[in-house]
Amino acid sequence: RVEFASSLVATTVSVTLDAFTGVVWPPNKGHSNMTVSYEPPVPVLTVATDAGSAASGDVLPYNTWLFTATFSSAVSGVSTESFDLGGVDVWDHMHAVAFSASGSSEDTVWLLRVSMFDTAPDGFTMSVNVTDSAPGVTPRNAGSNAFVLTYH
Repeated sequence: RVEFASSLVATTVSVTLDAFTGVVWPPNKGHSNMTVSYEPPVPVLTVATDAGSAASGDVLPYNTWLFTATFSSAVSGVSTESFDLGGVDVWDHMHAVAFSASGSSEDTVWLLRVSMFDTAPDGFTMSVNVTDSAPGVTPRNAGSNAFVLTYH
């Protein structure tokens, strides 16, 4: 079992077992280097509105934003809590729900629909990203790019 202690990034792990390790009985033969490559699922975020796609930093007059997290390999367990939503009193100004694009419990494409409340103040800024090892996501994922959008 190998545990990664830092951020999840593509890496290679090499293991060698020497002959006659001293603690194995009966004595073992040596094993040549075994290499395993590890590539965590990496999400890329995009966002769409009623008028089409948007870029990070945009000011948007639309009250519904649809974020798409496209993972490099299939994951399961994605929920609203898997997305890191930031902003002043963010949950006071909007509602969000996450779901699989295919409706399956395992998918490479996950959606987050954000609906702004009528009470959201003009100039309200919100950030969205998927963090390393996002809550609920299996297998553990690497982090995504971040989006910052302003509601106007």
